[in-house]
Amino acid sequence: MKKFMIMVVFIISIAYSKIIRLESCSHSEVLEAYIRCNDGDTIKIPEDTVVWKDALNLNKGITLMGAGINKTWIKWGGGDGKAIFINPSNPQKK
Repeated sequence: MKKFMIMVVFIISIAYSKIIRLESCSHSEVLEAYIRCNDGDTIKIPEDTVVWKDALNLNKGITLMGAGINKTWIKWGGGDGKAIFINPSNPQKK
């Protein structure tokens, strides 16, 4: 019975997650998609090379996916720091 319940929860979570396909790698488009997304969603970024001057802080359980190895490049051009920060909203304590 427990295996069945776990499987149902997994299937339901897949059914409610969405894939957001972007037309560009611009910071504003990725940020807007991130604001619209929920935990479990995937944001797919197309092939491109861009320079961001603003950081993107991720604290949702999402997948941020490029077009493949050496196809999507987001470079940092805003001085000291990084383009993307991953800040889990519920980090596990060790």
